Amino acid sequence: MVTHTVRSIPSRLGLGGALPVLLAAALSSAPTAAQAPTGAQVPTTAHAPTGAQEEAVVGSEVTIGLIGGDVVSGTVLEAHGDRLVISHPLFGMLTVPVIEIAPPPEPEPEPEISPWSGTFDFSAKGSRGNSKNDQTRASIELLFDDKETTRDRIYARTRKDRDDGDDTANNSYAVVRREWYLEETEWRPFVQASMEWDDFTDWRRQQTVSAGGAYTLIDEEQVELNGRVGFALNRKLSGDEADGWQKELLLGGDWRWDITDGQRFKANMDIYPSLEERGDFRTVTGLSYEQDIGADETPWIFKLGFDHRYDAMPGDDTKKGDYDYYVGLGYRF
Repeated sequence: MVTHTVRSIPSRLGLGGALPVLLAAALSSAPTAAQAPTGAQVPTTAHAPTGAQEEAVVGSEVTIGLIGGDVVSGTVLEAHGDRLVISHPLFGMLTVPVIEIAPPPEPEPEPEISPWSGTFDFSAKGSRGNSKNDQTRASIELLFDDKETTRDRIYARTRKDRDDGDDTANNSYAVVRREWYLEETEWRPFVQASMEWDDFTDWRRQQTVSAGGAYTLIDEEQVELNGRVGFALNRKLSGDEADGWQKELLLGGDWRWDITDGQRFKANMDIYPSLEERGDFRTVTGLSYEQDIGADETPWIFKLGFDHRYDAMPGDDTKKGDYDYYVGLGYRF
């Protein structure tokens, strides 16, 4: 039985490198490789050089890529350490030297996922004519989570309202938190610091520092729920005067729900019960709904949100609760 050796030779006819070679081999009567002697032991598998080709099993259907870019398909008849003998439906028996077999293409690297993510949003409202007023609000949130060392959150928002040239609201809030991953436990120790400014309260600034432990209660693709508990110190400042540090507990949590690929709901809340004044406590709450604008993977979002601050003992001439609700445009990064 005659076999023909397949070589990878680039074609200059634009018909593919394998076709001219195989046609020439089929028309040639001189064999280039002899069949194994009768009774000789034929291995059932053969391997190309490391990483070059998957093992070929006798009797299996294979498609072999050659170094020059040609492709040969057929049934494996013999598998030797340096060559494969296959049966081609058109050209009969073909011998393929292992050194002519191209290595498999390198797998495409998986895209790197940045540990950083964030959102910026802005909303505004105004009027002119019989009345002149402006309302603006902006917020930014930065998140870092490498799943191995730390998990961080930086958040800040500001709001300012003016009516006929006079300020009617002017407040800001910022919080920074860092959590550390530990190998031996699911708990993550954390430290947190926040600062609040408000020109329309009995106090003008409020500082809080806290520390404790955080724990992930739900960690799924669409839903994530994290809780935290710890101790805090809080003080209020007005001008150059400052109250003493007050000891508090901290109970908090963050919830994220991906309703669909383009819709998200987020909520976060920190509760600070006083350890010194019975019945005294504070809360800081944020709720938001985000809707992607336009095509898939767009960074622009429509955002609807609600901020609430509560202080059971805010001081003279200051209301206990302060509510802010907004509709605006945001950008995810």
